[in-house]
Amino acid sequence: MTVKLDAVDETGGSGVATVVYVIDGGDPVTAQGAATDAVIAVDALSHGDDGVHTLAYMATDAAGNAETLKTLTVNVDTQGPTTRAPWSAWVRRGHRVTLRFRVTEAVPTCGIESIVVRISDRKGRVVKTLRRVAHRDGHTYGQRFRCWLRKGDYRFTVYARDGADNRQVTARSNWLHVR
Repeated sequence: MTVKLDAVDETGGSGVATVVYVIDGGDPVTAQGAATDAVIAVDALSHGDDGVHTLAYMATDAAGNAETLKTLTVNVDTQGPTTRAPWSAWVRRGHRVTLRFRVTEAVPTCGIESIVVRISDRKGRVVKTLRRVAHRDGHTYGQRFRCWLRKGDYRFTVYARDGADNRQVTARSNWLHVR
């Protein structure tokens, strides 16, 4: 993850000479000039860098004047949500049905942003799509609708996206039986 640091000296000043930054209390990095990129290591495979990181930074002008040290907190989240659909559903055609499922997010979390439920027929064709905005992590959700699908068995599949735009690794599904 890259954080762009740009410094500007006051009008009539001597100009920005250096920008110094420190990530998570590590060694200071000094960049010549007014701009640099602070790179926070992110390992999307092991997710070992997920969590809260602190970036401390300041600029110094050519006259040796240093600004007050500033800090920025960065939350790194490389893991997608987990979806589960452990409950099947039964409904009579023309009646309301609630599809129940769970969506959870590993810590640290950016929160669940959206959930999409797709209902497919036996041939795998999507016949209905239900969308909702998630509100809580680890919550059992119920997606309710009036079912006008033809009698038969359908597969509903749950997809989720978190606030960092990570998508679930594996979408989970179960059965909707329309009688």
